[in-house]
Amino acid sequence: MNTSRFSARGRRIQVGMAAAGIASISCLARQVAVSRQTVTRWLTKRDAMPAADEAFRLGDALRMSARWLATGEGFPTPRQALCPDESRLLSRVRALDERRRAILLHAAAD
Repeated sequence: MNTSRFSARGRRIQVGMAAAGIASISCLARQVAVSRQTVTRWLTKRDAMPAADEAFRLGDALRMSARWLATGEGFPTPRQALCPDESRLLSRVRALDERRRAILLHAAAD
């Protein structure tokens, strides 16, 4: 796949394809239920935007954020919500001074 002519959105889609193990435009088109030409247009045309339903199917197929794929805003992969215990733990780790955080990270690495 010649990526030199891809738009910024096209490069994000290409990153998603590689991460998801999707080797061809045809394969992605089948998974998103659009034509190969539509995917090619998304990859190469700066102003070619997937319709909302297509953007969500594209995100699902690539296991990536539809917002990030379309706009580059936010995070590439959907953020997973923390449970209350994880949230408390993260808050406490963030409150540690640098020395204590280093000790904790060293202990966790073992």
